[in-house]
Amino acid sequence: MSEEGQSKSAFSTEYRTILRAQDEPDTPWAGDAMKPVVILSTPSGYGLFRPWQNPQTGDAPLAVFADLTDARLAAVAHSIIRRTRHYQLREPATPLVPEGYAVFRNRDVSGWLQAFDPEWIEAMNVLAWIAQYAEGLAVMLDLAGPTIQGELGEILGRNFAAFLATGTGPVRPAPPSDEGVQSA
Repeated sequence: MSEEGQSKSAFSTEYRTILRAQDEPDTPWAGDAMKPVVILSTPSGYGLFRPWQNPQTGDAPLAVFADLTDARLAAVAHSIIRRTRHYQLREPATPLVPEGYAVFRNRDVSGWLQAFDPEWIEAMNVLAWIAQYAEGLAVMLDLAGPTIQGELGEILGRNFAAFLATGTGPVRPAPPSDEGVQSA
């Protein structure tokens, strides 16, 4: 294969082959995305524009940031802000969940929180959206820097090695038992 036809992926061919053989996660939110914005240089900084807009023709940006890092983060945020909120918290406490507040995922109870904490649910929605947006996830990883990227590589490498050894997903440590001692 010529160098031109080779993949530019950071992942090994073996890892990508196994990924392609796996089913996508069963999630209700795939395809629920805003149209992306592009970042273009403007006299005031880095502007976020719709793909068909052009600052040279007088189009005004949706936002402008002095720093490219902030503009990149804003571009990812713009792509997720109007997505469906799949997780919701019911107030007040309900008979369905006497221990606390019901957490709903697409109208079905998926869990509960002991305390009413809507910020926790909002964070769950944001993380779910980013997890379904490859470009946004890549930007977030890039912005995280080399240390986090290295740690992620280590985690994915260990999970991949466990998959090759066992044929199953990542191996997770067992949760602590009731006595506070890890179970085997």
